[in-house]
Amino acid sequence: MKVSVRFFAYLADQFNIKNKLEIEISENSTIRNLLEIVCDKYDIREKVFDKNNEIREKIAILKNGREIQYLSGMETKLNDGNEISIFPPVHGG
Repeated sequence: MKVSVRFFAYLADQFNIKNKLEIEISENSTIRNLLEIVCDKYDIREKVFDKNNEIREKIAILKNGREIQYLSGMETKLNDGNEISIFPPVHGG
């Protein structure tokens, strides 16, 4: 199945991922599975995951516009055609 991934702010800029990525994944994949594939492919694991292999604090991940923390977190199941959005921490001033 195919899902799309969009990175925003410095994640998109720093790693030159300006457009949405179309990623082919296996059935029953989760957000965690998808992020591991994408992070390894673009060598950005340390920007998304911490040393315990958990998502870095304050990174927001949305599945079809809904924050995954209100779904099943990193174990949220994916379906064909889902759109995943990844936002780094936002600092205001």
